[in-house]
Amino acid sequence: MQLQQLGLAVSSAALEGTEGADTLLKIGSVGSSLLILKFNRNQEIQADRLGVRYMSELGYDPNEAISAHKVLERSVENYLKRLGKTPGEDSLISNLLSTHPRTSVRLGEIQDMINELPPYKIKGDGKFGNPFQKATKKIREINGIYHLYDSAEVLYNEKKYNEAEKKLNEAFGKNDSQAPFYNLLGLIKLQGKKYEEAAKSYRKALSIDPGYQPSQYGMGLVNFLQNRYKPAIRRFEKSLELFPGHAPTHFALGKSYFMLKQYSEAIPYLSNFEGAAPEHPEIHGLLGICYDNINKIESAAAEYMNQVQVAPNTELGRHAKKRLDELGIIQ
Repeated sequence: MQLQQLGLAVSSAALEGTEGADTLLKIGSVGSSLLILKFNRNQEIQADRLGVRYMSELGYDPNEAISAHKVLERSVENYLKRLGKTPGEDSLISNLLSTHPRTSVRLGEIQDMINELPPYKIKGDGKFGNPFQKATKKIREINGIYHLYDSAEVLYNEKKYNEAEKKLNEAFGKNDSQAPFYNLLGLIKLQGKKYEEAAKSYRKALSIDPGYQPSQYGMGLVNFLQNRYKPAIRRFEKSLELFPGHAPTHFALGKSYFMLKQYSEAIPYLSNFEGAAPEHPEIHGLLGICYDNINKIESAAAEYMNQVQVAPNTELGRHAKKRLDELGIIQ
């Protein structure tokens, strides 16, 4: 019982303090800092293979898949430039592409898949360019407004919250029907601990797009940061239904169950996050306490060792050292 109480005391300090709140807001806030669980290499190859097959069956020229890949790369570079980042920095794009092979290898594989396709017939020019341009005209107009949103996101990441909100208001003046705009406003309000205003922004985003996962996650944060763990869990579960690979939601779900002392339920979610962010300063300590409380001492010790290696000078790091000493494990 003493261990359980200590574990909760340590985690409460980590979760309820400024640093703990910042951690949740940083790891899952906006697209440019998103963590995702990794897809394995076979899944990616299968996706490419099915993509070129479906293109050929629908009358598209499958060779356009290679052109599309190159266009995507240019778009990624331009997007990151607007954010003042490089492809190697921690961002949504770099995380999405982190398990992909080098471009030349990937393009070579796609070409091999095209060469192996059964006979197919290309319709028209194989690009369907005119219908596409007509169908996406409105999207291109809206995309121009997203330059304002990108600027607001940069300001948010620089912790210039008032300036970020002003830039968002410019975007709202041009188009007030974009869920991401309200989602970012919700994050700004969360930073100021204006929970009701944050919830209002997230609800507005969800009224525009009920399937907008970042705002389901945001509503979970609103509840979590007010110690309402059960409603937070419901929101986080909805977030995972929409985006099963969203690592921050796994982390937040694990923490929510942890705070409710439901350690067995917490472990799978915390373990998923551990796989995506093994250098995170809390994750190993939290898992160690979970395993400790369900008497899986060997697993607990392994996590405590990891915690000491990753972040020894935090509350969780000091707790990990103490438990390892009590267990007679040489560090």
